[in-house]
Amino acid sequence: MDELLSLVMQTARDISGQLGHTVPMGRNPNDLYAFGIGTEACEEVMIKIRSSRCTECQICMQICSWTHWNEINPKRSRIMVEADWPENPSIRVCVACKDHECVSACPTGALRWDGWVRMDAGLCDSCGACVTACPVHGVEMDPATRFPLVCDTCQGDFACITWCPTKAIERSTRP
Repeated sequence: MDELLSLVMQTARDISGQLGHTVPMGRNPNDLYAFGIGTEACEEVMIKIRSSRCTECQICMQICSWTHWNEINPKRSRIMVEADWPENPSIRVCVACKDHECVSACPTGALRWDGWVRMDAGLCDSCGACVTACPVHGVEMDPATRFPLVCDTCQGDFACITWCPTKAIERSTRP
């Protein structure tokens, strides 16, 4: 497993070096802001998604699955990058919407909001109501456990942001 993580790290360095200043800068109407709770004294922070900077390397997906499952398996990631060539890729992740529609849709009460969406596996019946209810398609079902995959901001550590070589996903405080 250390070899796989080493490979991911090297890929991130390679992509950063190859891109140089070619990463589009500036504001893009496809940019998205996702909110969560940070670790610095529980300061409210946001995940800023700039799909115009995404190269579809999927390092965010790899590191997400590594962080949560100790395996590199993008299908088990809580952030999803979808190619939409020639347009910018689509980066889908829970944006912690104001109404928490996935939580409201859960018939068993397995999901709850606590700075991010948390799941009680003992209550989840894998019905997928949360997936259907998500207005931004930021919830997927884990193919291995059949439980929902919802971004938990790595409990404030934001691994995807740390590893993104192009800064397509960044951390910043809410305006």
